[in-house]
Amino acid sequence: MAELTENDIICYLSRVPFREMLHFMSLINNNDDDDDNNNSSTETSMIRLFAFSTRLIQIFRNGLQNYNCLRFKRLTLYLASMIKQIIKTISDNWRWCKEKFTTKDQALLIRLQVEFDHFMLRSIMAILSTNRRGVWPLLAKIDFEGISEPMLWNILWVVYQNGRNESNEMANNLCPYMSSNYWKDKFRNHVQWKFIFIEKLSILSLEEASGLLDFFYNMAISRSKYESSIIQSDLSSSSLDTQYVDDFFREIIERFAEICLLRKLYSN
Repeated sequence: MAELTENDIICYLSRVPFREMLHFMSLINNNDDDDDNNNSSTETSMIRLFAFSTRLIQIFRNGLQNYNCLRFKRLTLYLASMIKQIIKTISDNWRWCKEKFTTKDQALLIRLQVEFDHFMLRSIMAILSTNRRGVWPLLAKIDFEGISEPMLWNILWVVYQNGRNESNEMANNLCPYMSSNYWKDKFRNHVQWKFIFIEKLSILSLEEASGLLDFFYNMAISRSKYESSIIQSDLSSSSLDTQYVDDFFREIIERFAEICLLRKLYSN
C-alpha cells in the first residue's frame, strides 16, 4: 500500500466540512445576506459547543505532534490554520452569547467563562507546541475579547514558555484559576523567562516578529469597551500618558519596546 503524501493528507482534510460542522453545533443559520446570521445558541448548547470544539482541537493537536517535521511543513501549518479557524468561530459565538444570555444562574455563566478561557488556552498551546516557524502570523489575528484577565496573563506566560505550562497547573487538563497578581509575581520571580524569550526573538523572521507584535497588541486591546475608553493613547504619537494605563497594558507596552529595539539591533 502506497504511503500517503503530504498533499494527500491535506486533500483529505480539506474535504471535511469543519466550518459547516462548527456552524451547525453553534446553531448559526446563515441568511441570504452573509453578514446577517441568526444565532439560536443557549447556555446548554454553548457547553456542548465547547466540548465539541475542544475535542476537535485535541485531534488537530495530535496531528501537529505526529507530523511535526520538515517533511510535513505545509501540513503542520494547515492544521494550525484549522485551529485558528475554530478559535475564531467559537470566539465570535461566545461574544454574541455573552451579550444575549439572560439567565439568572450566575454559576452557569461562570462555568461558561471558565470553559471558554480554557478552550482558548488549549488552542493557543496546541499551535505553539509545534515550535514551527510561521505560526506567529496565524496567531496574530486571534481576537482575545471575551477572555478573563487572569487567563490573558496565563496565556502570556505560556507564550514566553514556548507553549508549555507547568504540569501542576494543568492537572487533569484543567488549569486552576489564578489571580492576575499570581501571574505577575511569576514574571517578577522567574527572570530566566526573559532571557530565553529574547534568545528566541533573535531567530524570528520579520514576518514572524510582526505577527508576534500583533499577537501582543490584540491582547492589549482586548479589554472591555469601557476599560478601553479610559486609555486615550495614540500609538503614532511621541508620548504616552500612562496615568490611566493599568499594569496589564503597561506590561504589553514594555514588551513592544523590547521587541522593537531587539529587531532594530538584529537588523543592523
